[in-house]
Amino acid sequence: MKNATNELKSIYENLYDINLEIYKSRKNKTIVDIRYYPKSALESDYYEKVKNNEPMLHCKVGIPPYANDKSKKYDVNWELGGIRHEWSSFWNKIQFKWKYRNRLKKVNLK
Repeated sequence: MKNATNELKSIYENLYDINLEIYKSRKNKTIVDIRYYPKSALESDYYEKVKNNEPMLHCKVGIPPYANDKSKKYDVNWELGGIRHEWSSFWNKIQFKWKYRNRLKKVNLK
C-alpha cells in the first residue's frame, strides 16, 4: 500500500482520474484495483481545459442484483462466484418469478 500511495503522490499533479475498485476481500486483507489516467494522455485541446483541475476520484463496490435491502450485509466477493452467490441468485430468481406470476394473476382477474 505504501508503494501505491507514494506512486500516486509523485504523479498527483498529472492525474485526471483515479478509480478504486474492491477486487477481493478477506477478513483481514482487501485487494483494491487502482487505475489512474494521466492528464498528459488527453487530447491537447481538452488538456488545456482540465490541466488546473483536481483529479476525479471514483470508488466502486459492485452491488449484486439480489441485494434489495441496502441495510443487509452482502459478500463483496460476489462477482467471483461461490456457493452463497449461486444460492442468492437462485433464490432471487424464484422470488421474482413468484411476484411476476402473482401480478399476472391479479391482472387477469380484473
